[in-house]
Amino acid sequence: MTTTTTICCGKCGKQLDAKPKKDGEPRLPGGWGKAGGQTFCPDCWEQCFFLRSVRLPVASVAVGYDDLDWSPDACREAWKEFRQALRLSAQQARACANFFLVELAKCDNEPLEAGPKGPKLPKFNPPDGKVLYALARQRWPELDSQAVSAIWQKARAKYHESRFARRVLGKATLPEFKGEEVPLPVQAKDARLRLRERQPFVALRIAGGRFTLRLRNGRQFERQIAALEQIAAGEAVQGELTLYNKRVAEADPDNGVVRNESGSRRFVSRVMAAFAVWVPAGKGRREQKMLVRTRADKFFEVLVGDREVPWNLNDDQVRRRIAAHRAQLRRLSEDFKMERRRPKQAGAGLAEHRRRLCERHNDWLANHAHQASAIIAGLAARHNADVEYDDTEKGFVPSYPWFKLRTLIAQKLKEQGRSLTLTGTSDENEAQPVVE
Repeated sequence: MTTTTTICCGKCGKQLDAKPKKDGEPRLPGGWGKAGGQTFCPDCWEQCFFLRSVRLPVASVAVGYDDLDWSPDACREAWKEFRQALRLSAQQARACANFFLVELAKCDNEPLEAGPKGPKLPKFNPPDGKVLYALARQRWPELDSQAVSAIWQKARAKYHESRFARRVLGKATLPEFKGEEVPLPVQAKDARLRLRERQPFVALRIAGGRFTLRLRNGRQFERQIAALEQIAAGEAVQGELTLYNKRVAEADPDNGVVRNESGSRRFVSRVMAAFAVWVPAGKGRREQKMLVRTRADKFFEVLVGDREVPWNLNDDQVRRRIAAHRAQLRRLSEDFKMERRRPKQAGAGLAEHRRRLCERHNDWLANHAHQASAIIAGLAARHNADVEYDDTEKGFVPSYPWFKLRTLIAQKLKEQGRSLTLTGTSDENEAQPVVE
């Protein structure tokens, strides 16, 4: 006979029957959460917490959990062992994800259905996840069980993204995970976080090895460290940890960016740790309304309360930067045409150069979106106002990632406990790519 226990939301009082775990505690249903000893239903959880990604570089590594040796020689050997384990796990995660994609494609063989506007996709019945999970665990036993589940969800999402273009339009092939596209996920219970005088440490297990990671801290990571301190205090909830490699330009504290003999910048691979953190939303008191509107001759303008003269953010550098990037890509494409086709090795070099340019440009745009959203959030906090946002007019920079800016504004305002009202927002130009 199956026994059930009753769980109750500590904010609205909603009750629900749940099955108990082995230790007797109730197993929370999907969408429910627990923080600070209090249980929240899905609606209250959405109101009280928001999801933030906290990313910190890994500074050094030690082998084991206790009696750690942080001497330079020990850390150097630990880095070798850790990178080897991370590389092996990344390869297995990529193989596992591609295995799931192939199995999904095998089951998606129903004929297209006739629709009023042409063929349409039939209903897709994905294979039993439990069967595929068992097969993946048998083929890759070194992967953690929770990691396999996270990879399965990522593979399903990637397959559904390209399903229409592949089956109906015939413009795509079966998607494939390449390179570092499958970061290694580590469940929160397997990534033990602790702080010592604002210095974060993470103990985890990768490919059968036990490691303790010392993450970077400092003035440039104040926001990230503050979120981790909320986890340690029980105010925030730690989610999944993701490890991945990121190419960054090597820097010299005395001479700035390090360059090769040819004058190009030297890049290094840096291991990053990204925490998914549920941070409590603020509770700000609002007294007036702040209107933010995009314009054709400026980035946006801000009107606070009854103020008649707007505060403008022009940011002409955004247009110049995007135009210069497009021109540079067009010139590279012209050099690769007709009889000027390069040999395979030279072509690979040009493709890598183009990829680096696009990666650098996208990083710059993402940083600018963070800065612009921080300006709006700072003005809202200074004037103690809720925000009304209208980005219908995108003529100033049509290819700017407006959706990302809108999302970042919503996240920063929710952190302050302020509301965001979208008026006249249009996604007509959202499909335009930032890079060609």
